[in-house]
Formats: sequence, structure tokens, C-alpha cells
Amino acid sequence: MTKVTRLKAVTCTDSDLKELNDAIDYLFTHGFIEEMTSDKRYYVTKLLEHTAKTMNIKLIWRND
Repeated sequence: MTKVTRLKAVTCTDSDLKELNDAIDYLFTHGFIEEMTSDKRYYVTKLLEHTAKTMNIKLIWRND
């Protein structure tokens, strides 16, 4: 069984920010979210929205 352990907040390095930006680009810009099942899409969307907000990125969804 997997377990979630909460960690203290840390500051992202430039390479971390680049990888996060690449992940947003991969999942959001290229439309891979639409290919996910509804449960996966829901949780990935929440992670993307939080990450984008933290990085001061506005995601414009097709239905917005």
C-alpha cells in the first residue's frame, strides 16, 4: 500500500521550475488531459491548477 507523507514547503530550483513548466506544457498544451479517464483528469487538473497558480501561470481551458 502506498502512503502520502506531507513534507515542509521547499523553494524550487530553476531546473525544478523548468521541469514543472515542461509538465504543464506536455499535459495541458498538447491536450493529453482530454485522453484521460474522468477520475484521472479530475486529479491531474487539480494538480495543474495549483502548480500553475503557484508559478503565476494562467491556464485557459477550452470551456472557459
